[in-house]
Amino acid sequence: MKLSIQLSLNGLSFCTLDPYHQEVTRYEQLDFGWEIDTNDLGIKLSQFIQDHRIDQYTYQAIQVVHTNHLFGLVPQSLFDPQYLNSYIKYNTALLANDTLSHDLILPWEIQLVYVPFANANNLIFDRFGSFEYHHHTELLFKMLRPGLLESSESTLLIHLQGQLMSIMVFDGKKIALVNVFKVYTEEDFMYYILFVGDQVQMDINKTQFVATGSLGEDHPYWLRLIDHLGEINTCSIEHPYKLAQHLMPSSIDPLTLTALF
Repeated sequence: MKLSIQLSLNGLSFCTLDPYHQEVTRYEQLDFGWEIDTNDLGIKLSQFIQDHRIDQYTYQAIQVVHTNHLFGLVPQSLFDPQYLNSYIKYNTALLANDTLSHDLILPWEIQLVYVPFANANNLIFDRFGSFEYHHHTELLFKMLRPGLLESSESTLLIHLQGQLMSIMVFDGKKIALVNVFKVYTEEDFMYYILFVGDQVQMDINKTQFVATGSLGEDHPYWLRLIDHLGEINTCSIEHPYKLAQHLMPSSIDPLTLTALF
């Protein structure tokens, strides 16, 4: 059995995969309803694990996803692991005891430098032993299916989860912008999309718009998005596994699922 756990200050989720039977067997999520303090995340996670008896099973692999806005992108040619703080100190408020990590994003040859939730990592290690962890932005890159960036001159991808909205803009296959914003209202949501479009001088008639995460046709922001941008594609995950009968594809967070593959 494989396990993925997604951590954010807005909520938690986990997903399990049975590779032998090629089936996604469980998915559960908890929405806090607001953004909690980082120090409280370990308490919430411990209760979440207990409530769903996640630690009652043995897992051959565990993947943990840290979803936050505490990151920066660095070209591999300029990257030096000795200077991680320098890459994000101007756009992230770092604390003296923050531990930084980095992931290599292929084929773009960039390093994603980020601040993981250290208290949650420590709790997971105590409960389960060794595991791998990633920033959610790495998995957004992983979700870009083959051919998606070849069908338009530019692509703007929007991923919404709770109060965090990730926006990725590509000029052809080249990265133009990646950022995460906190949105609390429909006005916030549209402002940041239009602000990003202005910053990259986006031509709405030559841009492919892609939505993922909780942003679907049943989301209250969807009609506003259609009114401003026109046609919106959804980014689905391609995988060979079936879902257990009680699971609905639309109810599973795509990043929690992507972490398993």
